[in-house]
Formats: sequence, C-alpha cells, structure tokens
Amino acid sequence: MKLTRVWIKNFRSIFDEPLTLELSEGMNALVGPNNCGKSNVLRAIRLALDPEYPFNRSTDMPQTLAWAVPKIELTFECDGKPSPEKTLLKYIDTYERSVEGVKKTNAEEGIIRFWVNYAGNERTGASRQETFRTKRGALQGDPELRKKALGQFRKALRFVMVESGQSMEDLLQSNFRDILHSVIKENLKDEFVLAEKRRAEYMDDLGDNLLEPLRKRISSVLCDLFPKDLTDASLVPSVSGIDETLSNVSVRLTDAVETPLENKGTGVRGGVMVAMLRYLSEHSQRSVVFAVEEPEAFLHPAAQEELRDDLEDLARRRDVTLLMTTHSPFVISREREAKVMSLAKSGLGRTNATRQASGNEPRASLLGDLFRDAALPDLMERAAEMPSEARAVLVVEGDTDDDYLRIATRVSGREDLLEGIHVLPAGGANKAVAQALITRATTDRSLMVLLDNDEPGKKAAGDLKGKFGFQGGEEVLTYFAVLDGPAKGIEEAEDLFSSELLEDFVRVHGEDILTEKVKLAGNSWHYGFSAHGKDMLPGFLEEHAKQGDVRRWIDLLELIRAKLGLDATGPEGALRGRPVEQAPDDGRASSAKVRATRERTRSDDVVVVPAGDGHGHYLRYSAYVCQAGRAFSASIERIGFYADKAIQREIPKVMLRRDGVMFAREEAERLRSTGDRDDARLAEVVERHLADGIHGEGDVQQVFLLSPPDNPDTLTLKRPVVNTKKDHKGSPTAWVQKQRYTRANLLAHNPATTDDLDRAERVL
Repeated sequence: MKLTRVWIKNFRSIFDEPLTLELSEGMNALVGPNNCGKSNVLRAIRLALDPEYPFNRSTDMPQTLAWAVPKIELTFECDGKPSPEKTLLKYIDTYERSVEGVKKTNAEEGIIRFWVNYAGNERTGASRQETFRTKRGALQGDPELRKKALGQFRKALRFVMVESGQSMEDLLQSNFRDILHSVIKENLKDEFVLAEKRRAEYMDDLGDNLLEPLRKRISSVLCDLFPKDLTDASLVPSVSGIDETLSNVSVRLTDAVETPLENKGTGVRGGVMVAMLRYLSEHSQRSVVFAVEEPEAFLHPAAQEELRDDLEDLARRRDVTLLMTTHSPFVISREREAKVMSLAKSGLGRTNATRQASGNEPRASLLGDLFRDAALPDLMERAAEMPSEARAVLVVEGDTDDDYLRIATRVSGREDLLEGIHVLPAGGANKAVAQALITRATTDRSLMVLLDNDEPGKKAAGDLKGKFGFQGGEEVLTYFAVLDGPAKGIEEAEDLFSSELLEDFVRVHGEDILTEKVKLAGNSWHYGFSAHGKDMLPGFLEEHAKQGDVRRWIDLLELIRAKLGLDATGPEGALRGRPVEQAPDDGRASSAKVRATRERTRSDDVVVVPAGDGHGHYLRYSAYVCQAGRAFSASIERIGFYADKAIQREIPKVMLRRDGVMFAREEAERLRSTGDRDDARLAEVVERHLADGIHGEGDVQQVFLLSPPDNPDTLTLKRPVVNTKKDHKGSPTAWVQKQRYTRANLLAHNPATTDDLDRAERVL
C-alpha cells in the first residue's frame, strides 16, 4: 500500500487554498527555504495517521474562526495482495456501499481515501472526525462498519516520523518503540516466545537458588518476631519484561575503543537511525509511511550521498512510502521514480507548492532556494550526472572547452583519449573552483581542473592550490602546460589550435569577431575572440580542422591521462577509428582545398544529442529544449536523438533555433502578441512545458522548433541505429556523450549500427 496523494487545508500555514501533493513511487523530497511549511506537511500527515498525536487548537489552526477547520485527506493505492490489505479493502468497500446512493466504490478500484478533520470552535473545542471518502464525498455511512474499517486500517498501516534533531533516545520513547516491538514480535515470533520462556526460567532460578537462603533467613526472623501476623516471606527479583528491555537497549560502537552511541557524532547516530528504519521496512508485515525531517543533518556531502542510496532502497519497496524534508541536494534522489517538490510562502504567509520534478529531470530551479548563489544548484546537477563508466573527472571552464576536446579527438581519430574521462564544464573560471570542490566532495574518482592561462584562470588556479589544497601540476593545469619555447604566451584554449587554422577562421568571418590579436615569439599569434566568434568557432573547427591542427590538444590529453593515472591508450602516435590523412608539410591543407572538399563531400548537417527524455519530448512537442548557451555547429539542419543505446528513427528538420528563451507565462503571451507564426509555436512549447512541469517558471532555455514526426520534412529511418561502439578494452561505451555530428545522407542509407555509420563517415 502506497500513499499517493496528500491534500491539506486549514492546518497551520496551509489555509484558504488547499495544498495538494501528488507523490511518486520512490523518494519524495520537500525542499524550500526555512519556515516555508515543509514540516507542517509532515505534521499534518502525522496528525491524520497517529490518533495519539495531540491537536493544539491555538497552533494547529491558522485562525480561531469556526470555518478554519483543519482537513486532511490521504489517498492510498492498494493492490490487496497481503492479507491485511485484502481484508481492509473488503471492509472499506462494505462501508462505502452503506452510504446512500453509492454503487461504485473506491475500494473496488484499490483506492483508499482516508479523511480526517477537527470540527468545533473555541467554546466546544475541536473533536477529531475520521472516515473514508466515497465517490460521493465524505457522506457518512454505517458507523459500525466505519469503525470496523478504521480498526483494520490501523492494523494494515504504520506511520513513523523522525523529527529534525531527534535523538535516538527520544525516538525510542515515541510510537517508534511500539512499532519496533510489534515488528520484532511479527518477524521473530518464535524467538520472542523463547525469550519470554527463558526470562521466566531465569527468574525461577534466581528465586529457587541464589535468593532462597536469604529468603529462608528473612522468613524465619520475621515469623519469630511477628508469629501472629506473618507466616512466610518471598523475594521476587526485578527482571524487566522483554518489551521494557527492548526499550532500554543501548547501542555501542567500536573503532579504536568501544563507545556508547550517545557519545558519537550526529552523523553516526543518524546512520544507526536509518539502519533501524531499514529494518522496519524489510521486516514489517504491514505497510509503512516514513516521514523524515532533514536526514542529512551534520553529515559530510559524501556521507549524505550514501544516506541517499539507503533512503532510495527504503522507498523502492511497494509497501513503503517515504517523505522527507531537506536542505541538501546531496540526499535528493536522482531516480526516475522519485520526486522533488518545492514549497514557498506567499506574502500572506500561506504555504504553496511552487514547482516539482522527477528525480531524473533537471531540477536546478527547484534547488535554488537552498543556496545563496543561484548557480550552485546547476553545478550540483552537473556533478551528479556522472556516467557509471567514468574513471576520472576533468573540470573545464566552459562548454567550448568540452567541444574543443571532442573535436580534437575526432579529427585525429583519438576518441580513445577521452574514454573513462567525464568532462564537466563549469561555466567560467570562478565556477570551476566551486565545481571542483563540489565534485571532490561527492566522488572518489580522480579529478583534474583545466583552466585558461588568462587572469581569471590564474586566479582560479591560485585559489584551488592555495586555499583548498589542490596539487598544482597534478590536479590543476592550464593550457600553458603543453607549450614550450617560443609558443609560450598562451592565454586561452583556442590558442592550442594551429595559427593557420585560426587565421582561416578570421579570414572567412572577418576581423569583427576579434577582440585582440597579439604577436607572440616566433611565427605564432594569440587571437582573442568575441563571444559571437567563440560561438561560431566550434562549427568551423568541425568542418575544417585536420590532424596537424590539433597536435597540441592530443599532447594535452595524453598528459592529462598520465596525471589522472589512467591506462595508456595505445602505441605512441597510434590513430584509431579512421585512416591517417596525408597532410602537407605545414600540417594542414590550404583553405581553398578545405573549402572545396567541404562543398564536395562533407556537410555535417545532423547533430545527435544524448537525450533519453528528449526523444519522448520531441514526439510530444515537436521541439528540443536544452540549456541556454549550449554551442552547436552553425551548419546543422537536423537533430537526431540518441536514446536507449540507439539513434532513434526520427531525424527532424530544424525549423527555428532560438537561444535564451524564458519559460514564463508572460513571455508566452508576449510571443503570441507578435503575430509571428514561429513566435506562436515557441509560445506553445513554453506553455506546454510549464503545464507539464518539465520546466519551472523563469527558467531560461535554448529551443529548437523541429518538424513533427509525421511531417515529410522529417527523415524517418527504417529502424533505430543500434550502438555497437566499444572502447579500447572491448567494453561497450556510449556512441555520443554530449553531442556528435554526422550527415543526413549517410543516415538515409539506414545503417543498422553505429559502427556501420562510422565506417561510412570514414569513407568520406
């Protein structure tokens, strides 16, 4: 039995408008700033499920008015497989049918709608009323049938709440103790009976043997002194019953010495608490609703992630519902079955649910209230998206650094140099410091930070080494590291490409894209590009770069792999995945020849993006939405979706690309007001994404409007292109990690596998 819906009205900060929360099958996390009402939600659930939980009219009612009656409705889904639940559904069905006019019941559909309210006023006091709602509402049926169903409801369901900062001692003095006892009795019934028998035998042995001589002497003396009043005396040893003994169990932990739990840190005590919750869920013969406040308190981020794994396992059970409040993004589940719900207070002090997201969806906007710096949630999200095959993490300043690394490995045929390395763009030098610290706290994988050699990069490197103990040259590198002799003077990542290639880029697009051009020693130049120039450069590199243009990048990656302690990738200079092109002595072909070759054979007009949910979203919305500022080649005409280990069949045409679109209802209205057809489509995408909870109000995204799946402009393959790519060890590896370019004319030949597609590309 799972709790699936919570409806609350007129309880503490939840008034006027009801608060409705649709729960998931996995972990349900409530986030938001302090005093936004998260704990009030858990206390309302406790008030409903724990009849012994005291109701305080002065604090629990938002106003002392007759109409402000606290009302709570909890909806459960129940398959009726365990015997107690089967009986419960039967009793509730009978009760529902006793209500006049009810023919169809919730119970026959496996739905239980438990309703609690506290009626009354200041004069009469508040009295608890509870029932099961029917399809006709809260109309009352036969009271005896209702009482019978409520009794079975208590037998079939347990509620456990762990309050913020609650000690183990306090927890064991609450209803948790009674639940723990009953679980032990249910799960270890024979052992419990045996323990009671041995306790009785022990007491008999104490009385018959150890205490008998003393009893006889006391009896003899007293009978002599009071012969008319006393005839005998007995000594009864005080041996606690099993229930009382279990309540007084203490936990002692051993490291260097044995220490009582109360002398351990709060993190260790929290771990013991979670272990007890796990025991309850694994051995209880009834369904359990767990409400846990701030389980992460005082835990190191890495330990919080371990706690998250424990809580995920707990929530995964069909008979366990887990709700928690938290101020830590580390304990929030990233599983598809989980849900994150953000709460906030209005200007009137009313608690509202503002946004929600599944665990595997982008949710930086929901976590923003947890941080002073609004950028930190995004850094947390990026750190969390760690591929299981990653053996090391390389933090770089921006997406273009990531693009350059992948372009260089592809051009040289050395994709193997990035195998096992998760490249993590931070969004600037300052954010690279935060990203590195967060990543180091949340993973035990090898870590390196790669920075520009300009002033922001140098400052970031200095902070990492001087303030945070990163090892210079081993954990922090700048692009300066792979240059020697007259080439020194490096400033930014773009300078690792050959000067000739960058000169061609400037020649094609004009010097308006430059912010500076500085002559270095020898024949090399440093080019400073504008933001617009940097946006266009990756696409130019994809189309024009040759092996000789990326030599320094390959040197850099080989150095990085050595520093990270990764295995060698093959013989020195070996190029994998494509034949080595014969280049002129200057290391590259002339610009004219490159442009002619491009026109004749090469036009990477399809970008394939890794998007498990993105493909489904395209089928639903005919659009692709990604983070704002993400760089793509200017030549792309279509988008392919890599999902479920294959390039999916639909390769839609890009009808419009627009960056920096604000997902807000006011923006949608503004777009519609222009009268432009493309703006109207953008408005529809924004509105539907907001309505479906995919993005939150105020999110800024990049949007591609695509041809619909059934549109003739959409290239539809006969079958998905199955990924068969393997790394140098022969293990399966992703064909694309961030994005990858290919050609529509090759896909139109319907390659069966990615190896077939790669071979077709190499021919060209």
